[in-house]
Amino acid sequence: MSLAESERALFGPLAMAQFTRSLAFASLPALRQALKSTENAVFVFKDLHPHLNDPINVRLLRDIADTFETSSRRFVIVSPVQRIPVEVEKDIALVEYPLPARDQFGAMLESVIKHFKSSVAVTITLDSNDRERLLTAASGLTLDEAKRALTKYIAASNCLDGKAVSAMLRESWLPKIGR
Repeated sequence: MSLAESERALFGPLAMAQFTRSLAFASLPALRQALKSTENAVFVFKDLHPHLNDPINVRLLRDIADTFETSSRRFVIVSPVQRIPVEVEKDIALVEYPLPARDQFGAMLESVIKHFKSSVAVTITLDSNDRERLLTAASGLTLDEAKRALTKYIAASNCLDGKAVSAMLRESWLPKIGR
C-alpha cells in the first residue's frame, strides 16, 4: 500500500480533501500581502506550484499580474516543476535555467573531495576514468542533487571510488521512473 493509499485509508477521502484544501489556503495570506503592498519590491515565492490548482490562488495571481504590470513591483515563482495555470499563462514570463555544465560538476566534485579529505578519514580511489564516468552520470541533476548523492555515498561507504557512479545513476534515474 502506497503512502497516499494509506493516508486515504486512515483519514478517509473527505478528510484528505479538507487537508489538501487547507494547504491551498496556506498561501493566501502571503499572496494577499504581495497584492496589497505598495513598496517597489520583488516578491519571491518558492514551491507555490502545489497551490496553483486552487481557483482563489489563481485569481490572486491574475490580480497580482494586472496590478504589478504598471508598477516597479515584481513577482517571482521558483519551482522545480513547470505547472502554470492556463488562466495566467499569458500574464507571465517563464524563465528556465539550464542544468549545470560538466565543469560545474567537476568543481563541485573537487570541493566535496577537498572537504572530506580535510575533515574525515575517507579513502579516495577515484581514478580519471571513474571521475569522467561520475561526471557523465551527474548530467541531468542539479548541483545540489549531485552533491547530495555523492555525500550520501561517501557517508555510507567511507570512500569515494568507481562504485559512486552507480549511486549517482540511481539518484538521476530513479526519481524519473519512480522509486
